[in-house]
Amino acid sequence: MVNISGYKFQAMVKPLAGQGAPVALDSALHRMVVHADACATHGDRMFNALVSGESSMGSYTIVTLRLDGDDVCDYLSVGEHFRLWLGIDVAEGVITRRLWV
Repeated sequence: MVNISGYKFQAMVKPLAGQGAPVALDSALHRMVVHADACATHGDRMFNALVSGESSMGSYTIVTLRLDGDDVCDYLSVGEHFRLWLGIDVAEGVITRRLWV
């Protein structure tokens, strides 16, 4: 049996300017791709994710990211930058807190 870890993070995201209509980040779950930026030991990586909005802080939105994978923590941790991708990059963000393993 294969056992894949689940991760849940809180993050602040901001829609990218000039990318068409802004992405809606409300309390509903949205399927998106988290594009983790390259770090010193790894290249960049994309993860399937469920994203839901929590609250708005001006041009930023606090979101919850739910991801599955064995190597998520190699790419994402508190302070790491990422982009939300829906065929193109639609928002950029930073991880603010890990909620559970």
